[in-house]
Amino acid sequence: MRTVALVVVTVLMCDCRIVAALPTVQHALQHGAKSVVLMSHLGRPDGQRVDKYSMKPVVDVLKTQLGK
Repeated sequence: MRTVALVVVTVLMCDCRIVAALPTVQHALQHGAKSVVLMSHLGRPDGQRVDKYSMKPVVDVLKTQLGK
């Protein structure tokens, strides 16, 4: 019996809200903010972390958009 890793691919379907927030994030960073905290969530069913609800795809888009 072999163990097979299951990879769940999460694709961000629309980055329009991220793109809409970018001018504000960039303004804060360009005017002295050391960091900017963006908050959101996709939920934790039954209080458990579930990878398919991770915000990681959003982080990847933000890094690309901000050139970081």
